[in-house]
Amino acid sequence: MSSQPYSENNPVPTIQKYEEDKEKQEKQLDAEIARGDGVDSNNDRPTNDSNGNAEPEKDEHLTEGQKEKKEMMEKMNANKEKPTDTVKKRRGDRVVDDPVTGEKVIIKDAQFKDFPTQQQLDPKSGVPGPSNMGVTQGASKMFHQSRTAPNPAHPSNISLQPFPPSSPPSLDNIMNLLYYLEYGIMGGGVLLWFFVAFGHGIWVWLFRSILISALSFVGATVASLAQRKLEREVERVRFDMHRQRGEKYAPPTPESVEWLNAFTKVIWGLINPDMFVPVADSIEDVMQQSLPKFVEAVRISDIGQGTNPFRIVSMRALPDQPGEKEYPREEWIDQGTNMLMQEADPKDKNPKDQDQAGDYVNYEVSFAYQAMPGQGDKLRAKNIHLLLEFFLGFADWVHIPIPIWVQVDGVAGTVRLRIQFIPEPPFVRNLTFTLMGVPAVEVSVTPLIKQLPNILDLPLISTFVKMAISAGTASLVAPKSMTLNLQEMMGGAAIGDTRALGVFIIRIQYAEDLSAQDRNGKSDPYIVLAYAKGASGAAREGQAGQDTDEPSEQGNNLPSGYCEIIINDDLVYKTRVKQYTSMPFFEAGTEVFIRDWKETVVRVVVRDSRLREKDPILGIVHLPLQEILTESSEVTRLFSIQEGVGFGRANISVLFKAVDAKLPRNMLGWDTGTVEVLKPIQVTIDPEHQESFALKSHTLIVSTTDSTEKIGSTIGESDNARVTWDVDKIRLPVYSRYSSSLTFDVGYKAGLGPMKGSAAALAIQWLQDIPDDEEVEVKIPLLVSKDVKTLRQNYVNEHAAIGHEYKTIGYLTTTIKIDSGLDPDHEKYAKSQARRHAYETYDHIEGQAIIAERNAHAEDDGVVDKKEKAAIEAAHKKQLLSRQRGIAQFRPYRTTVWMKEGIRRRMPGKKSSGKREPTVKSEA
Repeated sequence: MSSQPYSENNPVPTIQKYEEDKEKQEKQLDAEIARGDGVDSNNDRPTNDSNGNAEPEKDEHLTEGQKEKKEMMEKMNANKEKPTDTVKKRRGDRVVDDPVTGEKVIIKDAQFKDFPTQQQLDPKSGVPGPSNMGVTQGASKMFHQSRTAPNPAHPSNISLQPFPPSSPPSLDNIMNLLYYLEYGIMGGGVLLWFFVAFGHGIWVWLFRSILISALSFVGATVASLAQRKLEREVERVRFDMHRQRGEKYAPPTPESVEWLNAFTKVIWGLINPDMFVPVADSIEDVMQQSLPKFVEAVRISDIGQGTNPFRIVSMRALPDQPGEKEYPREEWIDQGTNMLMQEADPKDKNPKDQDQAGDYVNYEVSFAYQAMPGQGDKLRAKNIHLLLEFFLGFADWVHIPIPIWVQVDGVAGTVRLRIQFIPEPPFVRNLTFTLMGVPAVEVSVTPLIKQLPNILDLPLISTFVKMAISAGTASLVAPKSMTLNLQEMMGGAAIGDTRALGVFIIRIQYAEDLSAQDRNGKSDPYIVLAYAKGASGAAREGQAGQDTDEPSEQGNNLPSGYCEIIINDDLVYKTRVKQYTSMPFFEAGTEVFIRDWKETVVRVVVRDSRLREKDPILGIVHLPLQEILTESSEVTRLFSIQEGVGFGRANISVLFKAVDAKLPRNMLGWDTGTVEVLKPIQVTIDPEHQESFALKSHTLIVSTTDSTEKIGSTIGESDNARVTWDVDKIRLPVYSRYSSSLTFDVGYKAGLGPMKGSAAALAIQWLQDIPDDEEVEVKIPLLVSKDVKTLRQNYVNEHAAIGHEYKTIGYLTTTIKIDSGLDPDHEKYAKSQARRHAYETYDHIEGQAIIAERNAHAEDDGVVDKKEKAAIEAAHKKQLLSRQRGIAQFRPYRTTVWMKEGIRRRMPGKKSSGKREPTVKSEA
């Protein structure tokens, strides 16, 4: 898992989901124990092979494709559970794939009882620890990289390990002998010169003096060089022994790093508390998604790290798969040999695995935290603490805030790190980290209301907070991991890259020989095409947020904000609600395929989740991609929110990545639009069918899946060969127009009572064949069939004739146009919350301005009639209501409107069109 924000692919974890996963794993473990398969029933540990290594989990026999399919099916069929469900029980030892070393590793969830006692930490203790445990005593097996160090690891030091067995030479005597040899050579040369140089003349004396001096100098020099060489060689042997000791014990022996703890202690108090906002945000999200029913909301109003820092208990280096047969692979390490660069194809201008090239360093770090002793007010702020506010509620009508002080008493765990180094600045690219089990966490809670007894220190609240922290970290436990691209982060890239690798272009033609599922011997088939399934944002309005308009109550009346992303007038994404804060931190987003980026408009809507009223728009950020992506394909900056009841700025990142897919012009349009019939509609009957065909009536029904227009019997001309309906302009709003059709029911005759009406003939034009914003003259086959209802649901081509009986008796001609996007005609068709919110956003940005411009021409004829005056008054009232002005500034009125709309939605309405409502993705 890369460092991606919460999205439909990376949902917010919940305690309930965590607990359920752990329960499933416990049941699986019990089943294996009952079978005696793979687990030692005496100690509930994985079965070891002959080498003492634990056996892998049962998915080992699956291929990579089967594992991927299984994981995909589990995601698609997952129930909507709370994140804390999966962390209720601590898990024992299990074998997983280590994303750092690439090998199997035995992990377990951390427990405080595993922390080394003071006796074990005492160097004078007689208990042998890893620092003084020899290889023969099992240290190498205990600290093999296939196992994590004791969780948390016991501190040790390689310097306390003995040197490997060796026979170092005794150099003192040898060095003394060499010194004596030098002096002996020099002294012997002097004596030899004294006895043989004199008495044979000046030339003999000179020759013998030079010869003896040269020989003495050479002999002494050789002895001196031998002495120095021997000294250097001995030092090399000593350092080589030091290196051998380090390589022998690290890995696997963990070492204490007090120098790093001293550095951490100084830095800890200097860190800006705002840096911990993402951590607090993640914990708050888990708690918000896991709340019991009687708690409406929760927020973390303050977080402080105190002055008591985390401690690193131990560190150790880990190997990088040196024993693998195919080592070195490109995704591992090249040990600086440049072998991978030499073997790379020089013609490859687009290397696919750039993120995997380079050299790696792997570490295992055990960390721990313990609160300072004493619970007084002075010491309480020195420890890591949170200030929570729980809001108790009932039936969306009451919110009672209860502030609670949460102190972190202890944390212990182990993390493995994998750092990728590259030969270009900043010399690091990816940092991958994974937890070797869910960290152990202990907290204590205290209510800050004097009227309440101190009963919350019981496990009710403290357990909930612990489970939330555990659920938040469970998504990083091996074999899962997170990768941070440090190179992009240091370079200022806010998004980095898209998760999607490409786009599937799939065209479904037809189906045949389907089994009959209905009593009439037929079926109602449809096709679901999905690569992944996201969550749906189905939360109701008015069930969370502020309970008062008084500024002095409920956190200074702060908004409970959330964001919606609307692309081309379709709501596609909704964030979670951030309770009672004017500075919400979301770090959330989504990826959407767009057909034509130059015509794409993105709107980010900030709303306030209100209690017992509709969620007002705080502001909107309008982002036409062609305007904001003029200089770069990625933009990150602050945008002002406008056209709402609030004000402020939003930090938004937009990344566009092109794909090599050339779509025809008619496939580049928007999903939402309005079908306009611009010219008279003419039906021409073929000569061979003029006598047999007769209109049941002169009524024409023009419809899409979402809207219908009935044209009376006003006919321009009519005979057996041709019928014409004079129309000025027909506008038919449509959603999901690429799966919709424009249907002409010719000669429609209404039925009596429960009898449905029928048409004499049918003409179908599928809107996927019409480009946006272009006038197109169409000539549509006019069809007659015994089963018009079934025929109108099909795309009429050569394949339709195989399974459906119909015949073409003529053609219908007219001119149509698809006006892309929403317009005021869509207002009465916006029934679902997603479509209502999308229309409200459009109305704030464009709709009200269009109506105002239209009303501005009311006096063009010199007279404002009653209809025009009513339209002007209605538009003015609508503007006041949308911005909570006028009567809408009073809360009772807004609550009444909310209740009225809620009752209206719950009343049985008209029959559904059968069209699926849009699915809004969310990370919640």
